[in-house]
Amino acid sequence: MPSQLSQLVSLITNATKFVEDAFAETAKPDLPSLDDTTAHPLDSQVLSLEMREAIQTIEGACAQLCALVARPNRTMLNRVFGIVEPACIRVVVNFNIADHLLDKPEGLHISELGALSGAEPRKLGRIMRLLASKHCFREVDRDIFANNRLSMMLLSTNGSSSLADFVTDESNKALSVLTETLKDPHWGHSYSPLQAPFNYWSKYPGTIYSWYQDVETEKGMRFGRAMKG
Repeated sequence: MPSQLSQLVSLITNATKFVEDAFAETAKPDLPSLDDTTAHPLDSQVLSLEMREAIQTIEGACAQLCALVARPNRTMLNRVFGIVEPACIRVVVNFNIADHLLDKPEGLHISELGALSGAEPRKLGRIMRLLASKHCFREVDRDIFANNRLSMMLLSTNGSSSLADFVTDESNKALSVLTETLKDPHWGHSYSPLQAPFNYWSKYPGTIYSWYQDVETEKGMRFGRAMKG
């Protein structure tokens, strides 16, 4: 009987073949490279159920494969340190880094990016390098970064950028007090929508939608753009 490892590899192989065949039937038959900054025709289409299942199979099997072969402490450390990546994404969104790199396939040095964005160059460089190691942005040369397929989603004109900012801002801040909310003797057992982690964090007595209308109107407008993303 095949090992669990072999079964996972087989799932990935079969699903990958399906994805390759699906791309082969499009106007641009080759699977896009992560270095590409031009959208593929499939990016704007509603994917078939079979295609979505194949992609989800690859994602799930790859995640299980990594969890299976790595030491448990490494896997758990990777997960808890995963908090750093969203924080870095919020930085590049708020400093409009993807916008500054638009139409610059040769990339820009961190000193230039710092001058354009207002971010401290060396700190920005470390943030960019972390994201590039996660395949968002591309390090062309030492301290020189360019856009890629993933970072194009962080352009200010893309709704995904607003979605990323929404999730990494008030959503993550509210989630940071999830434990405290659950341990609270009153809030922890409450199912009131006004005693949620968001309220515990913000100290606002109403819903998040009221908060957007009454307190943080700019974030409310961003939330609207995020929903389009």
